[in-house]
Amino acid sequence: MKSSLNYIGCNLRKLRKKMDLSIFTVANDLQMSAHYLGTIERAKANPSIKMLDRLADYYHVSTKSLFEG
Repeated sequence: MKSSLNYIGCNLRKLRKKMDLSIFTVANDLQMSAHYLGTIERAKANPSIKMLDRLADYYHVSTKSLFEG
């Protein structure tokens, strides 16, 4: 069974790739480090709800959708 972090990371990576964006572009646009964004995408970091809201807004999706498998 996948954890919420796995779903979040996988969904964020899919959204980024679907928009053909580099991890550096997204991180720069959101004023965060590419390393931190990478750890979120690999489910190695536990982002705050505030951070998930920012990411969801950036990709024009609901925060709830990041948790769906």
